[in-house]
Amino acid sequence: MKMPDFSLTYPQFTPWSAFCGGSLIAASALLFLVVAGKRVGISGLISAGLLSSLRLQPLDPLATSFLSAFLVAALAAPLVFNPPPPPLLLPPTAYVLSGLLVGFGTRLGNGCTSGHGVCGLSRLSKRGAVAVITFMSVGVAIASFLGAHPHPFFRVAPPTPPASSDALDLPIPPAFWTPSVLLLAVFLLLHRLGQKTSFHPCLHLAAFLSGALFALGLALSGMSQSLKVLDFLFLRFPGWDPSLVVVLGAAVGLLTPFSLYILSHQAVAYGDPSVKIYTPGKGPLATSQSEKVDWRLLVGEAIFGAGWGITGICPGPALVLLAQGHRKVALLFWPMYVGGYLLEEALERVLTRRKEDAGKKE
Repeated sequence: MKMPDFSLTYPQFTPWSAFCGGSLIAASALLFLVVAGKRVGISGLISAGLLSSLRLQPLDPLATSFLSAFLVAALAAPLVFNPPPPPLLLPPTAYVLSGLLVGFGTRLGNGCTSGHGVCGLSRLSKRGAVAVITFMSVGVAIASFLGAHPHPFFRVAPPTPPASSDALDLPIPPAFWTPSVLLLAVFLLLHRLGQKTSFHPCLHLAAFLSGALFALGLALSGMSQSLKVLDFLFLRFPGWDPSLVVVLGAAVGLLTPFSLYILSHQAVAYGDPSVKIYTPGKGPLATSQSEKVDWRLLVGEAIFGAGWGITGICPGPALVLLAQGHRKVALLFWPMYVGGYLLEEALERVLTRRKEDAGKKE
């Protein structure tokens, strides 16, 4: 059977790798849902598995298992698949502002493309659908505007010869970066083993496999290539790349029937031999999320979408690029992401305290 040739209409379109990558993402999310009873929200896992240490709080055991495997798989992805193209040459200011907006927005809106998009849509969540429409619309608007009207703060005007790129555009040498990533992964695992809590091997093995599958899915699908994502967000013909539609469609389409089945059997999952779910807890599966659509969701996802539209990078792909040693992502995007995330937390605490003080005065 001859495969259709999309290259004439959509020169950057890679439907088969996009579908396979989306399938791996669906498998990762399903494994985490079935075994751990939780959704895969990368921004939330990063917060629980890494940022909690900045708050002087214990790291979440499942998150550390997931992230340790994610980092190792992302590091090995270029060896498993074809090496990705060189990173898109964007000015440092683009990564700085994008990281700040993505961090602040994902914290305010409580999710990103994985939590709201893949996991939210697959359980027919109204909140997830509103979030996806919001950040997708803003991301398309920002990327299309910057693509049509490039500003030196956010875009390098083409054509840009390789000699004009600065040192930050070159990846960190593998001999230096590989041990660093492996040490971080080992630290996350050792941190888990050092905790004085019950240890369920099946649970953590599932989290480990889920993290590896998710990273490989992002790498194979092309979502970790900022240029490919921006080619989707920048609406223009010819030149538009619909690969991201295939990624999301495959992930959501494959995950939806399983998610709905599991959710419909929550009440009888415990003690029912017909439902093969391993969960070490006593309560229902932790899959029911608030369906409240409020200003925090709308504003947060709009801010996240703006940051996403600047660089084409969201938390999951940013973690892949970090593991692969991309300097601007490691040195500019991630510090600003953490700063934006913690800034929103601090503002939320201040507003909550003021509201409590106002209630006491009344």
